[in-house]
Amino acid sequence: MSNKLLLFILASFLFWACNKNDITDPNNSGSKVTTTITGIVTNEAGQLLQGVSVTVGGKTTLTDKEGLFLFEGIQVPESRYYVKATLSNYFESGVGGIPVKNGVSNLQIKLMGMGTARDVSATAASTNIIGGATLKFDAGSFVNQNDNAVTSGTVRVYVRSLNPSNPNFADLVPGGDLNSTMSNGSLATLESYGMVGVELRDANNNELKLASGKQAEIRFPIASSQLTTAPAEIPLLSMDPETGVWKQEGVATKVGSEYVGKVSHFSWWNCDVPQQTCRIRGRVVDCNGKPVSGATVVVNGQFSMITNSNGYYERNAPRIRLTFQVKMFGANQNLTSSVTLNSPQPGLNIIPDIRLNTGSCPTYITGTLNRCNSTKTFYIRALWGQNNVEGWMPLEIKGDSFRLTVPHNKQLIIRISSGTFTKDTVIGALASGQNKDIGLLLGCDPNIIFGTVTDIDGNIYKTVRIGSQTWMVENLRVSKYRNGNSIPEVTNQTQWANLTSGAWCNFTNNASFGQSYGKLYNWHAVKDIRGICPVGWRIPTKSDYQTLINYLGGDSASAIKLMETGTNYWKYGRGNNSSSFSARGGSWRGGDGSFYYWVGDIGFWWTSTKESGSTTWDLNHPWVFSINGYRSALSRDPYLSMKAGASIRCIKE
Repeated sequence: MSNKLLLFILASFLFWACNKNDITDPNNSGSKVTTTITGIVTNEAGQLLQGVSVTVGGKTTLTDKEGLFLFEGIQVPESRYYVKATLSNYFESGVGGIPVKNGVSNLQIKLMGMGTARDVSATAASTNIIGGATLKFDAGSFVNQNDNAVTSGTVRVYVRSLNPSNPNFADLVPGGDLNSTMSNGSLATLESYGMVGVELRDANNNELKLASGKQAEIRFPIASSQLTTAPAEIPLLSMDPETGVWKQEGVATKVGSEYVGKVSHFSWWNCDVPQQTCRIRGRVVDCNGKPVSGATVVVNGQFSMITNSNGYYERNAPRIRLTFQVKMFGANQNLTSSVTLNSPQPGLNIIPDIRLNTGSCPTYITGTLNRCNSTKTFYIRALWGQNNVEGWMPLEIKGDSFRLTVPHNKQLIIRISSGTFTKDTVIGALASGQNKDIGLLLGCDPNIIFGTVTDIDGNIYKTVRIGSQTWMVENLRVSKYRNGNSIPEVTNQTQWANLTSGAWCNFTNNASFGQSYGKLYNWHAVKDIRGICPVGWRIPTKSDYQTLINYLGGDSASAIKLMETGTNYWKYGRGNNSSSFSARGGSWRGGDGSFYYWVGDIGFWWTSTKESGSTTWDLNHPWVFSINGYRSALSRDPYLSMKAGASIRCIKE
């Protein structure tokens, strides 16, 4: 990214505390903790990347238009998490780290583009210099993913070489923390002497691989600064794309200014000196001792960490002399600081605060966020230049005040966003060392006001005003009518099919679905004069839903705006929930008592509207509102008679 200042760190003092149990196997899931992991994904130039698939802890999401991703309240191993990022035409990468229990980890993942391919013979032996590395293939080396030999034409070879002499090496390292498992099973943190990533494709961009029993030779360029210390032989490791852990699979030999090794498959390959592992933990503070969030701490130019909202960083590190460098999103040009750790001890090493020593403190922007009763995680960041995004940090649910370090003499814009809401505030340029309080920022559209309502069972529902209407933000879960009479739960298929009075069930009779998606009710419960919605609320009419659809832009546009974001509650994750309606696909139960489709495929919500005609169809088929992941609709569905089970959203009277 632009406008970053690299702050060179000189010598200082280190206090350490040791605990061998702090270092654990990065491949071992062990005990888990609850944490929040958030960040941005960019390319090498710092441009934000939308639509990146980001995975951690078995959960997957896509980055939004601002390159942001968020995993809130996720369970990950307490020893180490790994966040994997994939996007077409980029090499897969990710970042590993130590989770903050009940806290927030801020990450930046930089993806390296695959670059320009070199076409090589699919059948003949060849030697090729591609992307700064040299690859040698034997004849008949290539097969497709079904292990069928590629017998004609050419193979497209994409190669990127990443060398420690690259000033952005620490930000680009796949895996992020250089954790490894050696050939003898021991754990280590690596000191890299260079790595190479390789991808093979056919003419139709289908993935290819090396044939069983075949090997390719790779020559890794050694940085001139490392030539004198480079050992004659060095472990050769590949990165596990699922865990971000490097695994030793062989050795490479030093030949002139290169390392030469042979590999039997392609991924990222790395030439490294393994080091014993310790853990480092510290904090970055300003000249007044206040914590600095969003600062990037680079260690030995090999790996980096971003300080959290309290200014802390923590990571496994090699037990060698460690030199810390700090670069900040938006740091002022005159900031300096210094810390060096000469002899790290086993276990945890507590590092004294790295103080930004300057003639004046950094330039800050402070303020307070009004969340409008939303429990979403908000982000706040400063922007300047050609849409550069700098100084970004998440605002945790627990606190609404913020403080950003920003550059002086730059035209600044402060942006707040929650994934469904974005607002910019123009600040202008600030003087060096100035602290500007911009007051209260509203984290919602003034036309969307949040609140709560409680049903007779004591369930509390969030509410939202959308245009002129106020809706529940959750599907109904009540088990009693408004007067306190019970609504029976009916699980048996035959009994459900024969009902002539109100009843409810959970999808597939699984209580966990009821908690996440609400209960499914037949229309007999909807029409019951005892009332099913809380006092002051009612079942929406067909006209109510049509007003909502029109306000949000029609069938297709409204579906996107109404659906919960991500793939937790919708199979294809197309929603942006900009309305805050938070629709979830709770599926339905047929009038015959069977369950259809699956949660996440489709959602049906009852209306109170039934046509006044005299036909059996008119009498038995009320209007329903539905979302199928692509569009919303109002219809009288042939499969949803009064006996069917569907979700309910209440609207305020």
